[in-house]
Amino acid sequence: TMLIPPITQLPLFVGFSMVLNRASHPPTVLDSESFFTLTSLSHSDPTLTIPIVVGLITLANVETARWFASAAATQRQAKVAEWVAQRRAKGEMVLEPGRIVQSSLRFLAVARIIIAALVPGVSHLLVVAEVPY
Repeated sequence: TMLIPPITQLPLFVGFSMVLNRASHPPTVLDSESFFTLTSLSHSDPTLTIPIVVGLITLANVETARWFASAAATQRQAKVAEWVAQRRAKGEMVLEPGRIVQSSLRFLAVARIIIAALVPGVSHLLVVAEVPY
């Protein structure tokens, strides 16, 4: 269940990014369009405002996800934490998949800032407007 979404969405992301990249090559109508801090939708954001905002929103989503966990999920996490503490007290090494996933999502939120800083502004417009493609 954790591998299927990235595997199915990655080809769409790459393909759509390639289409937007080709659409932003000059001459294009996107040169005369602007949005917030973007002076042209065919160039990346020179102020990095939109990439940083998008990355911070993604990071906030990762950090606040546990606030909305159900009572059953919270109890299960408490039991797992107790079990991990017992095993570590015995000197065993314990891998916690939940922490690994959360750390990976934090890393990806920061990586999203870097990627968003490099792509044309039209990509930011689609992310901000949440246009489904």
